[in-house]
Amino acid sequence: MRRRTVLVGVTGALFGVGGGCLTMGADETARVRAKRPSESAGDGETHVCTLSEAFVTNHQPLERVASATVENAPRGEWVTEDITREAGDALADDLREHCDATEGPYRYQDTTLVVEVRVLDDDGNVGDPLFPVNVTRSEAIRGGRTQEDA
Repeated sequence: MRRRTVLVGVTGALFGVGGGCLTMGADETARVRAKRPSESAGDGETHVCTLSEAFVTNHQPLERVASATVENAPRGEWVTEDITREAGDALADDLREHCDATEGPYRYQDTTLVVEVRVLDDDGNVGDPLFPVNVTRSEAIRGGRTQEDA
């Protein structure tokens, strides 16, 4: 009888550990990335949004990729950082709130940047954006605050 109790306890513990592994594997990862556009795109194009130092500092993954891009990344080369899906959603929401449109180009420290926040697929490849490309906020669509008003 004692042997069965121990076996049932061990079996339950193994299922519990296995269930935890399944849960951990199901966590999604997002990637924040930034790059300076190629010379042909130029710095003279219309900027969707200026990212203030305070805004960038409040989003550490964005701060790391944006600063590295501005300081020493070659034009057209992505600087990336993997983050949790939750952090990616929060950053995408804040970019949406801060700017009238998303996925740049943005202006940061007098440099033009393209910034993306995307979900990674199971193989670690860049997948869908966490915010739509070149879509304005609903307030702008309904005639609320526009870029010119900001």
